[in-house]
Amino acid sequence: MSDAQHQPSDKNTKLYSEIVAGRENNRKFRITIRSKESHTPENMKELLKTKINPIEMKVGISTFKTLKDGRILIEVGSKEERERISNRITEKCGKELEAKIQE
Repeated sequence: MSDAQHQPSDKNTKLYSEIVAGRENNRKFRITIRSKESHTPENMKELLKTKINPIEMKVGISTFKTLKDGRILIEVGSKEERERISNRITEKCGKELEAKIQE
């Protein structure tokens, strides 16, 4: 086999090894939120949306959904973002909601 067979034919094509190598960076860092009181998941989402501003905090949230057991799942791209948003939730909503970092 010649070297020409191992090189991508155009500049936008990536080798399989290049694509797989970048997957480690796509890891999600999770936080689960539960109600200390009897808030519904919809109420918890509204509370979070009104009191927490991820754009202001410069946190990119990739997932914001309700789990079957009534908790809220938030996924972010880094440990630092996870710490910032968890701390902000505790600071702004600590009386009503509990944020738990998932390892």
